[in-house]
Amino acid sequence: MQANECDNWSEGETEWHREWKNNFDIDQQEVVKFDSESGEKHIADVYIDSNDLVIEFQHSPIQIEEIRAREAFYRRMIWVVDLIPYKDNITLDRNISDAMSSYFSSYLEERLRTTLNLRKLGKKLEADALDEDYSYWQYFDDLETRLFPEYREKSRKARSSKNVLDRLLAEMKDNPNIQGYSYSKENITRLREFAKDHLHPYYLLMGWKHKHKR
Repeated sequence: MQANECDNWSEGETEWHREWKNNFDIDQQEVVKFDSESGEKHIADVYIDSNDLVIEFQHSPIQIEEIRAREAFYRRMIWVVDLIPYKDNITLDRNISDAMSSYFSSYLEERLRTTLNLRKLGKKLEADALDEDYSYWQYFDDLETRLFPEYREKSRKARSSKNVLDRLLAEMKDNPNIQGYSYSKENITRLREFAKDHLHPYYLLMGWKHKHKR
């Protein structure tokens, strides 16, 4: 009996799965991970010993409970997910603020449809209660800060740097002989680089156009 036949997390290996695994050394593939306390044993698609890191390749749908169970068991892990079958149902955006605004707009549209349907069904009290519930404003106001604190902080610093840079350049244009470190080539270059680096951060946010449960 092969080891993966005893692992309830294993799935039939596809060509996509096999090609991904073959990017790694053979001794890093199909590594048995054992929890001595619980006696639980699972086989990681790839395990990189030097980083104590598991990489799981997921081609088929998977329940959220199993996702949580794997993450709790492996602790340090990365998911590589095949999204090609869902490519028409996802959006990819580097600007998190724009993506969050789009998410907020979609929520408001769905909320409006729900309210209208309730009124059509004669459920005036439910519709009025939904109209008068503004708790979602605070929820969305906090959401970006909670989910992307590093992005928010870097974006804030980038905007601040851009504002300072614009002011300094305007002052230098009005007075070409102005002196001081703030107006030095070194400081201007530093501000430009900081604003550029953090106004275009290396993030990629994926969102579902239609939410999936799996």
